[in-house]
Amino acid sequence: MIDINELTMAQVKEIANMVAGTSPHPFKIGGKYFFRTVTHAHTGQVKAVKGNFLVLENATWIADTGRFANALKDEVFDEVEPFTSDCILNMETIIDATELHGELPKYQK
Repeated sequence: MIDINELTMAQVKEIANMVAGTSPHPFKIGGKYFFRTVTHAHTGQVKAVKGNFLVLENATWIADTGRFANALKDEVFDEVEPFTSDCILNMETIIDATELHGELPKYQK
């Protein structure tokens, strides 16, 4: 049971957005994405949203995409470094993102 008196303002806003059917961001829980941030590229599946942060499971740092358009079309990347646990990504650092539809990369290469 949730004690409503213990909710943070971020949690209240998140609930309000869910009830209103709107979201302050385009990401879906369970969605798989490729993200480019100001310094890195990542893939992952959105597990949760905590304020301005995305919690990504099955996340990887993409050190080298190879040819960018081919990497997005084939969803195959040249250099992949998996996280050993969830990745927490600050949404304010995201430059662009695109949804992925296949299997996320899992293994280091």
